[in-house]
Amino acid sequence: MDDQARQMMRGLRLLVVDDNSVNRTLLAALAANLGAECDTGQDGNDAISLALDHAYDCIILDLHMPEVDGYTAARAIRQLSDAPPLIAFSADRDAETEAAVREAGFVGMLHKPLSEKRLAQVVSDAISGLEVADAGDPGDSPNPDAGPYDRAAAIEAAGGNTALAAELFEMLRSDLKEKRESLGTLDGERVRQIELVHQVHGAASHCRAEPLRWAAGRLECELRREDTGSERESLLAHRHQEFLKCIDEILALPNPFGGTN
Repeated sequence: MDDQARQMMRGLRLLVVDDNSVNRTLLAALAANLGAECDTGQDGNDAISLALDHAYDCIILDLHMPEVDGYTAARAIRQLSDAPPLIAFSADRDAETEAAVREAGFVGMLHKPLSEKRLAQVVSDAISGLEVADAGDPGDSPNPDAGPYDRAAAIEAAGGNTALAAELFEMLRSDLKEKRESLGTLDGERVRQIELVHQVHGAASHCRAEPLRWAAGRLECELRREDTGSERESLLAHRHQEFLKCIDEILALPNPFGGTN
């Protein structure tokens, strides 16, 4: 890691806003490990309220949140006379998203899945007024030998903190148990289905549950498509079953950190 970037993180006050508890916990823990103080919020309303009440050196906003999304929150915060630099936090990598992020007033993006090194570099660039250009760490494919969950990669993603990796895994599994019934069918409101799948996608990315991450990403893409037809519906059903299979594999997995499931 760039020593200068790490040094610049020390003593900073950050705000992290994400509707997913796994993402919030990981970001806050990595920021603390780098010497920064970190407040957290769950949605765009929290972001606006906290930005009004406190002085932050930098604010990191998830783009896709219910009610008030990251774009809307960013535009509101940018109206403050002393608005800090804003960083968008998202797994989206398309040119359309990049353009929308800039238009909303963000200085750049921090791509999911996250790493401590990239968090330090992006935040230090943002507060220094430098161009924020995070290439991310998309990975080409899941590790075929890791199974449903890559324990070693999860610990590395947690900054080498095994206890944090274990906590995030339990948060992911608990969240999947709660969501499994709602995700078991595609008969509900499409916007809500996209929201739920997107949340799973982000959490799986940071927990290094790679097969689930990729299945969630593929299903989310299909859910966002507006075309119809039997061929598309067949592919959507296939992606949905693939996604549920990956969820069930995580739920059935023996605890990789010991203890009971």
